Amino acid sequence: MRNIIIKSLGVLLSFLILFSIFFSLLKNINISNNIKTPYYFLVIGVDSVDNYESRTDTILLGAIENNQINFYHFPRDLLLNIEGKERRINSIYSIYGIDELLTQVEKIAEINIDDYIFFNYEIFKEIGNMISPVKIIIEEDMNYIDYHQDLKIDFQKGINNLNGEELLSYMRFRNDALGDIGRIERQKKALYAMLDSAQKKGFRTLFDIFEYVQENTKNTFDLQKMMSLYSYVRDANIFFGSLPTIIEGNYLLIDNSEIDDFKDKVKFIKKEESKQEVLSVLFTKNYINYNYSFYTYVFEHWQKKGYRIKVLDKKIDNFESENSVVFIKNNNYKNKILNDLKESFPDKKFITIQDTKLYFKLIEFLTDNFIDTTKYEALVIINE
Repeated sequence: MRNIIIKSLGVLLSFLILFSIFFSLLKNINISNNIKTPYYFLVIGVDSVDNYESRTDTILLGAIENNQINFYHFPRDLLLNIEGKERRINSIYSIYGIDELLTQVEKIAEINIDDYIFFNYEIFKEIGNMISPVKIIIEEDMNYIDYHQDLKIDFQKGINNLNGEELLSYMRFRNDALGDIGRIERQKKALYAMLDSAQKKGFRTLFDIFEYVQENTKNTFDLQKMMSLYSYVRDANIFFGSLPTIIEGNYLLIDNSEIDDFKDKVKFIKKEESKQEVLSVLFTKNYINYNYSFYTYVFEHWQKKGYRIKVLDKKIDNFESENSVVFIKNNNYKNKILNDLKESFPDKKFITIQDTKLYFKLIEFLTDNFIDTTKYEALVIINE
């Protein structure tokens, strides 16, 4: 399941690159919008060089409402019944076409899909060439050969000016200690580097990119609609979720016990707050991380329900401790929070703050970063 989510994030990042590059110079333009929300679109990706007649590798349902954009992953092995035959969702497009795939997703979520885009990673090779050289700072030497995927990577530590093919190889590389997490971080890094390079090229290049994307993807977006959408999502919060599923024998099926909640989320229907109390916890750190995102690190480990989590990816200075430190306001929650922390981060040792000076130093640090600490039952400082 973890690999599926990582791959979905990869396709999501790819879509955001396509979307963001074109509009990187339009951020100060007042764009009128005529999009009716909630607005739904399907992102369909393949992690191969095959043509678009192949099976879909990843399916993401996008939903936009106000300044919120949600992506929901549909597992490729999900089993559906179509015309009396059992089909995996990743085969629907190649057998029945795009209309049937849209119909099936619409039936599951009980919504109407407005647009879709279908692409593979190879498109970024050409986009990279259009805006090259793309400057990437590489922390460690990257060497890898995969004859099956025709992939050869040989990058040296330091500043590298990459063309399209090299940029694609950089984004696909995962042969390091962080594995797929490292790959996601590199894709994020590539996104910002491509945006920076695109901004230096000017409007002509950006329109060339848009034309290329239109010609080399299957999609229903036009320029006017993309500009209207941009007015919604340029400052949007992004959420990533999944269709609820269960495994029965060798089959992956929709989890009917949770599907109604899923539909409500997709349609932005807010339910009344549950009587079960939700605890708010804030995470920060006392070290600098270069090779990975602290935000990603926290959410990779924290899987506990009944919490609302906030992450501040900044180092608190002059707060030396051999252990990870936690301040818990209400002793009634102390054992629960400490136990959940220890289960989620088994390689860390957590101690509670006893020193008043340390506590006020933490409060000052968080306040300087515009965080209202009164909202949180626990404040956590992760040690390296």
